[in-house]
Amino acid sequence: MTEFPNTLLIEGEPKDLSEELAQFIDGIKKTETVYPEVSRLCEANKLDDVLKVLITNASALNSAPEKGTFTVAIATNLPHLGFA
Repeated sequence: MTEFPNTLLIEGEPKDLSEELAQFIDGIKKTETVYPEVSRLCEANKLDDVLKVLITNASALNSAPEKGTFTVAIATNLPHLGFA
């Protein structure tokens, strides 16, 4: 079987993922500044600006607690990856 060390598969709409990441960053920073701005920009369909805001605030992720080693994969009917 093929191993995927430190692999995390995330699916979803860019708007939803951006807003969720913004909420997570706000939680780490103990503020409520990133999510409202990201939400507003998502509604205006300005995804480039959303990315700028998330990247500007991404340094907060360095202080997030680690949850250990990630090995996440959806292993149903993926024979080309070694899963039956």
